Amino acid sequence: MPMRELRVVALTLVVFLIASLIPLQLANAVPTGTGLSLYYKSDSNAWTTPPAAFTTSTCHTSTGNINFNWGSGAPGGSCGGDYFTGYGVGYILAPVTGNVNFCEQTDDQFYMRIDSSFIINDTSAKAAATGQSCNGTGTMSMVAGNSYPIELWMHEQGGGAEWRLLWSYAGQSSYVIVPIDNLNPTTFVVADTTPPTFTSSNSFSVAENIATSATAATIRVSESATVSISSGVDAARFNISRSDTDTAIIKFNSSPDYEAPSDSGGNNVYDLTLTATDTSGNAGTQAVTITVTNVVDTSAFSLFQLAGGATVAAYRTAIAITATVNVASKVTFRMNGKVLPGCKNKLATGSGSSFTATCAWRASARGAVNLTAAATPTGAGISSATAPQLNIRVGNRTGAR
Repeated sequence: MPMRELRVVALTLVVFLIASLIPLQLANAVPTGTGLSLYYKSDSNAWTTPPAAFTTSTCHTSTGNINFNWGSGAPGGSCGGDYFTGYGVGYILAPVTGNVNFCEQTDDQFYMRIDSSFIINDTSAKAAATGQSCNGTGTMSMVAGNSYPIELWMHEQGGGAEWRLLWSYAGQSSYVIVPIDNLNPTTFVVADTTPPTFTSSNSFSVAENIATSATAATIRVSESATVSISSGVDAARFNISRSDTDTAIIKFNSSPDYEAPSDSGGNNVYDLTLTATDTSGNAGTQAVTITVTNVVDTSAFSLFQLAGGATVAAYRTAIAITATVNVASKVTFRMNGKVLPGCKNKLATGSGSSFTATCAWRASARGAVNLTAAATPTGAGISSATAPQLNIRVGNRTGAR
């Protein structure tokens, strides 16, 4: 065996052994290529590298993979059997993640680049190799499912004409012709079969009385997807305010009350299931819990005053004292620390955060007095409150007795 062929075989074995030691990942996508665009032109010029691309002034065009043995014949069209150049262009779909080994068997010259990187340059005029032998080899690191631009040329000088491109990789131990399914005139559109995954927590905690406009949970997924509340015993308690990107905001439909839980288990742990669906229709799900925690509620006065905001009162003349509290309460009114007659535990009425009680006061002393009020909430677990003191001046009555 000639020394050059020994070197080629040795190099091929070394490249294959090195590649077989590197863990690779097979592509999940099913390739659906139609082959490269192939152009041929009559060419009596000497072979030079790098060769030039051409798509006009051709003697023949076709599509397919690189697997030709024309013998003494021609590619087709008006091409002759000798002195022609073949040019293939398009995209190649990687079969694995890792090293892919290429082998060419060409009579005569061959040149190939992938993704603008030189891979093989075989400048000699010779007979084409066969079987597992190669006239030229090259290796490229690729990513499974990615497509790469590829250009390759062959040049026939005289005699027989052959042109083959083979590859091997982990999982494919011997060289095989690069299949037409992995070659395409344009970039591959690989079907997405991977569902979105949830990257946020599946457990959240919020304080009771959270507003319906506030965020109870922020849900994130691995890609752009529509997130919906698909099921769960407490699903009806929530809504999604934004679900058109990779983030969804979950909110309560009604503010939760720790003392009166509305979840199905009655334990302030709300259960729901989310589904994230990507643009390819792939869907992933995740069960989520939202726990409502207790808040020590407090009461407070928002208003405590005499009628019309007066700061003076007439001796033994009735005037209304008004007290407004933020929670339902019973209010006791005092003057100088003593409970006013008929004004003990007056029920404040109202709704929301406004409950009002009034006291009809007749001042029983002249001069400076102070008025106070204390609210005792009717709901459990809510602290009481004391109104700010009112300093009132009581003067003589102006009307008849």
